[in-house]
Order: sequence, then structure tokens, then C-alpha cells
Amino acid sequence: MTEITRSHFVLGLIGLVFGLTIFVVSLFSANQLYSTRTSSASCRSFYWGEQVLPDHIFYPVLVGMDRLLLIIARGDEEIKLKIDYGHLRWEMAQALQAKGKTEMAVSTLTKSQKYFHQVAQQVLVENSSEKMKKYVSRNLSFNIQQAQQLAKSFNDEQRSVIDELNAQNLVLLKELRSQF
Repeated sequence: MTEITRSHFVLGLIGLVFGLTIFVVSLFSANQLYSTRTSSASCRSFYWGEQVLPDHIFYPVLVGMDRLLLIIARGDEEIKLKIDYGHLRWEMAQALQAKGKTEMAVSTLTKSQKYFHQVAQQVLVENSSEKMKKYVSRNLSFNIQQAQQLAKSFNDEQRSVIDELNAQNLVLLKELRSQF
């Protein structure tokens, strides 16, 4: 190896070690306690053989991969991916509620609703095909119904957050349906 190639290799190796160190530290810091609006603490944990939920230590890694896929996706593929993520977040919210992690369930359900909100806005702004508008409309309608059903198990304050997002999504749903 020449001197320049060797120095590039050493600098690259140092950069790789530094990057991996930051990644590992961020994973462990994701396991720290955090507070929600209602001041009760939640903690990420490690479990095996179950769906990875927002309470799992590796959930931030999955979210990062989701975001990467969304960056790469374009057009109808991006819309379908967001709808899939919206449904997945709703399923996660259900599972968290079943585990008694209501605050995390509310947060996850709102993320589900926001995915559908983004998709509906995107389809309206991009003037997508009628077929895509119908597809989004069906999925948005389903999400609104499911969010209303799950919200029944939340307290009044938590339910009001869900209801507000549902109201916004209902407006978008009506606008979507008016276009086909």
C-alpha cells in the first residue's frame, strides 16, 4: 500500500468506529426513561418472539428503516407504504393497549392517524388517479373507524386527541370522496 492509501484506510476505519460508537450509544440511550404529558414514566425493554412494538429497545432502528424506505419510495408506492405503516401503527397501538401501556398506545395511534392524514393530503395535492383516491378513501375510512373504536378504552383527555385527529381526517375523507 502506498502512504496515501494507508492513511485513507486508517481515516476511514476511524470514521467507521466513530459512527458505530454513535449508533450504539443512541441505541442504549433509547432505553432511558422518558416522561409523557401525564408524567408517568415508560421504559423500553427487550423481548423476543413477539412483534417489535414502540416499547422495544430496537424500535428506533425499525423506525429508521421505515423512514429510509419512505425516502426512497415515490408516487403510488410511497402512498401505499404510508398506508401500510398507518395500519401497522394501529395494530401496534392495539397491542400496547392490551399490554396496559395506554400512553404509548395513544401516541402510536396518533402516528397511525397522521400517516393517513399525510396520505390523504398527498393524494389531493398531487391530483392522483381516481383509483388511488378510492384506495386512500377506503383505508382512511377504516382507520377513522378503528381509531374511534380503540379510543373508547382511553381516558377523556387521551380520547380528545384521537377525536381531533379523526375530525381532521373526516374533512379530508369528504374532500376525497367529492372527487370521484
